[in-house]
Amino acid sequence: MRTIIVDDNPLILEIEKNIISKNEYLNIVGEFYNGNKFLKSLSKLKPNVVFLDIEMPEINGIEIAEKVEEFNENIQIVFLTSYEKYAMEAFKVNTINYILKPLTKEMLDVTVKRLLKYRKKSIYFTENSYKNQIITLGNFEVYGNGGKEVVKWPTIKEEELFAYFIYLRGEKVDKWKLCEMLWSNLTSEKALHNLHNTIYRLKKTLKFYGIENQIMHQQGSYSGIFGNIHCDLWELEDLMNKKFILNEPKIKNIEVILSKYKGDLYGSKDYVWAIDLKENIEKYYLNTIKALSKYYYDKNLYYKTEEYTKKFLKLNPIDEDTIELLMKTFYKFNDKLNIINIYKKLEITLKEELDIEPRKSTELLYLNLLEKM
Repeated sequence: MRTIIVDDNPLILEIEKNIISKNEYLNIVGEFYNGNKFLKSLSKLKPNVVFLDIEMPEINGIEIAEKVEEFNENIQIVFLTSYEKYAMEAFKVNTINYILKPLTKEMLDVTVKRLLKYRKKSIYFTENSYKNQIITLGNFEVYGNGGKEVVKWPTIKEEELFAYFIYLRGEKVDKWKLCEMLWSNLTSEKALHNLHNTIYRLKKTLKFYGIENQIMHQQGSYSGIFGNIHCDLWELEDLMNKKFILNEPKIKNIEVILSKYKGDLYGSKDYVWAIDLKENIEKYYLNTIKALSKYYYDKNLYYKTEEYTKKFLKLNPIDEDTIELLMKTFYKFNDKLNIINIYKKLEITLKEELDIEPRKSTELLYLNLLEKM
C-alpha cells in the first residue's frame, strides 16, 4: 500500500520510517515534517495509507485528516500520538487505527492487518487495480476505457502536451513555457490560441477514453492531475526517490518495477524536455540491476546473477566489472565455452570502438578461471 508518514519531529519520523519500511505490505512514497506541505503533495502522491502525528504546529493531525477525508474518503489514516486524550477526536474522522507512541513492530503488524481487512472491502481503485494505463518506458502508449482501447491522439501536439503533464506529475508550468515548447515558430498570440485549443481537445480526448483528469489553470500556469490510471514512469520515479538497501522483503517489488523498463523514456519520441529524465532513468536502471547482480551472486543464486548481468551488458557491453562478474558466474556453472566467448567478445568490442585492450584485472581473472577448469 502506498504509504506516507507525517511527523514534525525528524528523529521520531526516522524511527517510524525504519519500522514501517520493513513491513512487506507498506511502500513509503513520501515523508513530511510539515502538514501543509503534505497536503500540497497529496494529489500527486496518491497514498492509500497516511501515518499521521496529531500534535504538530501550524495545522494539527486532526485538521489534516479532515482535509484528507475531503480529498478522498478511502485514504486510511493511522494516528500517532503520545496522548490518549486524542483518541475520541481521532475516531471522528476516517481513522483505521490509533497508535500511542513510540511505534513498535508489534503495534504496526496489528494495524496493518486491520488496514488490509478494510482495504479488501473498499471500492477504492489502487494503482494495482487500475486498468487504464500509461506506458512510457520503451514506448509511449495510453490505454483507456478500462485498458481496452489505445488512445488515438487527434494531433501530435496534444500527445506531447499529455506526455509533458505526465512528466510533471501535477506540478505547475507557466503557459508561456508551454507555448515556447510546442509552438516556438509562431507569434505569442497564435501560440497561446493553439495552447487553449489543444488543452480543450486534450480534456475531451481523455474524457472520451474514460480517463479522469483535472487540467487546471491558475495565475498563468497549468497543471494536470490524472486519476484511475497506472503509469510505469511514476512507479519507477517513486522507486528512484527512495533510499533502500537490497533485502528479501523489498527485492520482489523492486524487480517487478524494473521489469517494466523496456527502453528509453517515451520510446522513439525525442522530446527535448525529457532528455535529462531519460538519462537519469537509464543510469538508475543500470546501477540497480548491477547491484542486483552482485546481490544474487553473494546469495549463490547464479542464474539470477546471469540474468541481470546480461540485461546490464545489453545496454553497456564494455563494463568490465560486470564482465568479470559474469565470467565468475559461468565458472560456477563450469561453463568454459561461455567464459571464452564473453572475453573474446569484449576484446573485439574494445578494439573496434576504443582501440584498447581489456584491463589487466579482467585479463588475469579470465586466465585464472580457465587455468582452474
